[in-house]
Parts: sequence; C-alpha cells; structure tokens
Amino acid sequence: MSLSSEERYYVKLKASYLYYKENKTQAEIAELFNISRPTLIKLLNDAKKEGIVTIEVHDTRMGSHYIELEQTLRKKLDLKDVKIVSASGTTKEAVNLSVGAAAEQYLTNLLRSGMSVGLGWGRTLEIMARYIKPHPSIVDLHIVSLLGGLGSTSAGDYSMFANSLCEIMASNYSSASVSMMYSPLVAPNEVVAQTFTDTLTATYEKQQSLDIAIVGIDSDPAHSTTLEIEKPLQALAEEIHDKGIVGNVCARFYNKKGELCPLSIENNILSISTDNLQRTPVVIGAAGGEHKVDSIIGGARARLFNILVTDEHTAQAIALSR
Repeated sequence: MSLSSEERYYVKLKASYLYYKENKTQAEIAELFNISRPTLIKLLNDAKKEGIVTIEVHDTRMGSHYIELEQTLRKKLDLKDVKIVSASGTTKEAVNLSVGAAAEQYLTNLLRSGMSVGLGWGRTLEIMARYIKPHPSIVDLHIVSLLGGLGSTSAGDYSMFANSLCEIMASNYSSASVSMMYSPLVAPNEVVAQTFTDTLTATYEKQQSLDIAIVGIDSDPAHSTTLEIEKPLQALAEEIHDKGIVGNVCARFYNKKGELCPLSIENNILSISTDNLQRTPVVIGAAGGEHKVDSIIGGARARLFNILVTDEHTAQAIALSR
C-alpha cells in the first residue's frame, strides 16, 4: 500500500498510540491498517526516530545510579557485566556480607542443570555459601574445587576453603557431584607438588572445561588473606613487593597493569592455571573494600574474571581510579 506523507504520519501516530498506549499486538494493528508486520515495525521505529514516540524509564526505587555506575565499570574494566550492591557500612564485615549475598544470587541465576561449576575460596565466598538454598529444578551439577588448602591454617577453620564450599553447594543440589583438591595450596617443594598434581589429574582435567566459576579477589600484600595464612608466601615478601603485586585470584598473582607475576615458587602452588581461568566462559569475581580497588582493577585487566560483584563504595573508588 502506497501512503502519502500525511497518511504515513497518521498511521505512525495512531499505530504508536495503539501499540504503546492500548497494548494492541503488532498483528492486530497491521490487520487494522492492512499493512504487513515488517512495514508496521518500520513505522514504529520511524516514530521513535522522529520523536513521535519517546520512551522514559522511571526509577521508582532510586537504582539508576547503580545502573550507570555498573556500565561505567563494565566499560572501564572491559567486563561482561558488573553487579553493584549497597552495603550497610564500609567495614570488612559489612561489605563481605552484602557482596557475598549478591554473589550467591548472581551465581544461582546463571546455573542450569548439568553445568560444571568451579569454586574458589575466601571470606566473601564463605559468606556466599551461607545463602545457598536448595534448588530442586537444577540437577546434575558437577562442582569443582579450584585450589588446594589443606593445612593452610593453624586455626583449623576450613570453612572458607574451596573444598568446604564445594561440599556446601553440592548438599543443596540434587545429584550433584564434586571434584576436590585434597592438597595444600603451597607444597613445600616441587617434588611434593608434582606428587599431588599426579593424584589430582582428574580434578585438573575438570578445571579445563568449566561452564562457570566464582572466585574471590584477594587484596594487596599488606591485607592479603593468602599471605596471612601461607607461611611459604610470607617468606617472599621482598619478591612480592619488588614485582608490584596488587592481588591474586586463586593464588595467581598480578600487578595493577594486569600483568601476571609468577613467583619463584610458582611450581609449588596447587591451583587452577591462569589459562584455564581465562578460557572459562563465565568467571564471577566477588570482592569489595578499600584495599581491593587495585586488586580488582589488576585482576580484571589480567582476564582472571569477566563479571564483577562488588559494593557501591568500592565501585565508586574504581571509577575514580586511574
């Protein structure tokens, strides 16, 4: 049907009213005007371009600031997505609580039956595990520990380590299976490390084909949980300082530029390789706090995670950081 300029304008105007105001379907409107649906779609698109139709998003819960900040960080760090949550305060406990709860929700929303899921470690993920609930509709998950940790702490508190987190998650999903890392995080020497590696061949193979992983992002050396509990790493304080290390993910260290910084005892570390982390399609990094700003920036640049869950204060600091 050939339309004059006036007729075309009238159809655009009325079609837009019927579609956006009256919630008529495209099929109903196309039939009314005796035009094809592709023609109608073009008219509706033209109506938006010409200002006949304008779309407003009303932020009824005042969340637009977070959306804008999330997009700022996503572009700045070249990530797939960023989730920012409010925190009741800036203390480590308050931040970990908010980020941990949000991380669990983000992870759960992505899970599908039959997936292979890798779990890192840390205080934030320990809190995340508290929020995991049974999901009967998701079955046959294979849950993979990403790093060792046996004997890593004299306190005997293993609840933040990967194996413990795997057990908690598996207990909440029907028919879930687990591949553990029964080893220390740092072996005393390369010979012992190789012995453990040989016994963990099946787990390392599982780490090569993960669908999704969630990891903690450790702080700068002065505030690092990894260095706090691993005496072999404490002995490398001068080396770590000289290399400008700002953080680590699963005990894989890096500087703020995102350059990986292998340590002199790198072959003693029993953890997922950086290559396997980087090839995992979805890696959620969960972290927050003033001491983790550079750690998050460096980890993102190193491609050790591609989705970030963090708190508003940390997000604002990252946005302002160079």
